[in-house]
Amino acid sequence: MLDSLAVRTLSRHLVARFVQLFFVVAFVAVASLTVVELLLNLDRMLEFENGFAGVLEYLRLRLASEYASYIMPLAAFLAAFSTCAMAAYQQEWIALKAGGVPLSRLALPLIGCGVVLTGAAGLLHETVSVDARQQWTRQRDGDANIRFREGSFWYQRGTRIYRVAEADRESRTLREVRVFERDERGRLLRSIAADRIEILDAERWLFVDVVFREFDPDAPAQPARIEHAEQRILEVADPRDRALMGADPSALGIGRLLEFIEAKEARGGSAHAQRTLLYGRIADWLSISLLVAVAIPLGLGVERSRSLARSSAHATAVLVGFYALRNIGSVVSLQGMLPPGAAAAGLLATLAGFTVVAYARTPR
Repeated sequence: MLDSLAVRTLSRHLVARFVQLFFVVAFVAVASLTVVELLLNLDRMLEFENGFAGVLEYLRLRLASEYASYIMPLAAFLAAFSTCAMAAYQQEWIALKAGGVPLSRLALPLIGCGVVLTGAAGLLHETVSVDARQQWTRQRDGDANIRFREGSFWYQRGTRIYRVAEADRESRTLREVRVFERDERGRLLRSIAADRIEILDAERWLFVDVVFREFDPDAPAQPARIEHAEQRILEVADPRDRALMGADPSALGIGRLLEFIEAKEARGGSAHAQRTLLYGRIADWLSISLLVAVAIPLGLGVERSRSLARSSAHATAVLVGFYALRNIGSVVSLQGMLPPGAAAAGLLATLAGFTVVAYARTPR
């Protein structure tokens, strides 16, 4: 049986190898995605901002807002797999077993790294990724002063103030909208409350189930004149108001997303899609630890097969299956075919079950 000093040295060796491989894989992934973006979207990069700085800013925002949630699980899994595969292929694992080192002693330092990366992924998303997504939206839709407060999105342009519960960019629809029109002195002239707005073009909006209230600023004591309409097309917009498409709860951090869910459910609406997003986001972070755990026995399987290619094929199949289940579960849940947390819980349970089976089949 190896003494405690030797075991601690082993742990440091495994952690150092894991960290090195993690950054290598992450760098390769970032470089590959950069090349893909340059090939497919170079024209958009050049329009984003002038010069080379604009290209770098485009890539920074795209990588942080869209790809970070894919890169970290991938890098963690491949780093853990490669660490253990190298130990098995170079017969280090055989020597460790001969010295009385149990599988748990090899696995725990790497799983600990996975737990650290889980926390880092959550912190990265809630700071860098959320900020990058909001910057990306502002660059795409115009530098708009859109803010989230009290469960809704607020936007001001000139003498108009807009309050929007949420936006659907694909259908070009705004939901639960309030428009407040004021005079130059800030006095309320008219308010428009609509259940839904369909954006027809840059200037014309179709208001559905709308209530108009008109006020006389010189006679504030008089009651408002009220008019109801099932539909009304109004030319109240400006091309700059496309920024309201940024009223997307998916761009919010966990705290504000919870606030949005509570506000929407308090208004009697369904927050199924937002709860699916919330649980899926948490599952993404937790899955990093589980992916590291399942990669360990897959890597050590090189000892039994004596083939890096076969074990790599198994690891690739697990990774493809993970991302397939993740994406399919998200789509099915967003369609309302599953309860909000079912897909996320199913993904984690599948990973955990596969991990248990893989460890049970690993030679001791």
